[in-house]
Amino acid sequence: MLIVHSLLLTLGLTVGARGLLQWLATDRPRTPGLASVFVVGWLGGAATAISLSGLSMLTLLLSLVGASVVLGIRAGDAAELLLRGAAVVATRVSLGLGVALIVTLSGFPSFWANPIYAGTRWVDGLTGLLLLGTGLILLCEVIGLRVGRSHGGFAARSVPWLSEILGLALGLAIYHDLDPTFDAVFFGAGMIVPASHSPWTVGFFSAGLAAVYVPLALTLASAAAASGQWSRWTRSPTLVAATAVLCLAVAIIGLGLLTGTYHGFSRRLGFTP
Repeated sequence: MLIVHSLLLTLGLTVGARGLLQWLATDRPRTPGLASVFVVGWLGGAATAISLSGLSMLTLLLSLVGASVVLGIRAGDAAELLLRGAAVVATRVSLGLGVALIVTLSGFPSFWANPIYAGTRWVDGLTGLLLLGTGLILLCEVIGLRVGRSHGGFAARSVPWLSEILGLALGLAIYHDLDPTFDAVFFGAGMIVPASHSPWTVGFFSAGLAAVYVPLALTLASAAAASGQWSRWTRSPTLVAATAVLCLAVAIIGLGLLTGTYHGFSRRLGFTP
C-alpha cells in the first residue's frame, strides 16, 4: 500500500504541478505578489524533477537510492531501515542541490557566486572528478567489488553523507543548463519579476524537487522491501544491474564534465532548452 501511495503522490505532484503552471499561463494575476512567485517556484521544481531537463538530477538520485538499498539488503537491514535510508538519501540529495542552486541561480551570496561564475572550467573539472570517482566506487561496490578498507566494504551508511556532497557538486555543475528551464517556468506563468530569482524563490524551487524525490525514493525502497526475501534480491541480477547502470551513468556525467563535453552533449540531446 505504501508503494502505491508513494507512487501516486509522486505522479500527482509532477502532473499537478505542470497542470497548474499551464493554468497560470492563461489565468495569471496581473500583478503577481511574492506568495504567487513562491508558489510558481515550488510548482516549477516539482514539474522539473521528472523531466528531460532534470534527467541528470534524477539519475543521481536513483543511483544513490539504488546503492543504498542494494548495500542495505546485503547488510541485512530490515525494511524500516531501507525506507529510512532511502528517505535520508533523497532529502540530502535535494539539500545539496538546493544549496548549489540557491547560490548559482540567485547569485546570493555574491562572494560565493561570483567565483563560481568566473571559474566555470575549474568548477566543472572539480565536480566532474568527484562524480566520476564516486560513480565508479559505487559501481564497484554494487557489483560486489569491495573498495573500503574493512571486510564489509563500502557500507550503506556511507551513502547518505555522500548524497549531500554529490547533490551539491551536480548543482554547481549544471546550474547554467538548468537556468533556461527555471526562467521558462516564470516566463510561461507571466511572473518574471525581480523576486523570481531571489534566494527564497530558488529555495521553493528546490523544495519542489524534494517534494517529488522523497516519495519517489520511498516508492523504490518499498518495492524492494515488499518482497521480504533478501536472499532472492541479492541473487537476482535485476536490482543490481539497474543500479550499476545508473552508477555508471553518474560516472559518465562526471567524465563529460571533466573533459568539457557534457554541456554540448546535453544541448544536442535536448536536456538544455
